[in-house]
Amino acid sequence: MASYGICQLTMIPVRKDPAERSEMTTQLLFGETVEILDKKGSWSYVKCHLDNYKGWLTTGMLNALSADEFNKYKNAQKAFLKEPVCRVLSPETNLPVTYLAGGSTLLIHDRNQIQFGDHILSLENDAELRYPDGPVDITGTAKKYWNTPYMWGGRTIFGIDCSGFTQVVFKINGISLPRDAHQQAEMGKTVNSVEEAKPGDLAFFNREDGKIIHVGIILENKGIIHSLGRVRIDQLDHKGIYDTKLKIHLHNLRIIKRIL
Repeated sequence: MASYGICQLTMIPVRKDPAERSEMTTQLLFGETVEILDKKGSWSYVKCHLDNYKGWLTTGMLNALSADEFNKYKNAQKAFLKEPVCRVLSPETNLPVTYLAGGSTLLIHDRNQIQFGDHILSLENDAELRYPDGPVDITGTAKKYWNTPYMWGGRTIFGIDCSGFTQVVFKINGISLPRDAHQQAEMGKTVNSVEEAKPGDLAFFNREDGKIIHVGIILENKGIIHSLGRVRIDQLDHKGIYDTKLKIHLHNLRIIKRIL
């Protein structure tokens, strides 16, 4: 029988191999669930339900779910945190309990209150949430991450990589994307040129051998927001991403896709 787990921390690092020194390939955000495929010592090999990504995490960081608990959670009404970061407070003391990152999946108990394990906690300052029927605002969400430092495998305001950035931005807006840039490039419909692109389209970039290694979100006026060193805004032309300060192209444009 399958076993499951849920992230009830701000985030859990998911690694390539079962060791703390191993490369972090992605992160679980609060409220995201996994299927546990294998165990090795204090480590669990998991498949993330959001994107079917597989990797190792420390078992003690994960809250176990029975099959019944998982199915109940899966079918429950949920919302996504739109704020890049939000403090979670105790309703009794109004003191902070933890922090949540944008894209966290929340069970809403009441107005501005969430189910946190066996507890009911409050989100600070009426934090903005997106419900399943809420409006889509890809570029507005993306701009909230401006200046976030780059981190390989990251998916939060504290550090994010290029495909983690696009994945979380689209998740907040109710759209599921795969984890890696080359996988995301297989989604949506091809846009023929930069001139035909619209804000919210995804632009993908390849290295010399043709492999897609980078992705960004197209903005108004041929701008592009992407994670390279930090989340930044550059210009996009038919060659690729153009740095107006250095006056060089940073990445070679491969394809533009419309997901919406």
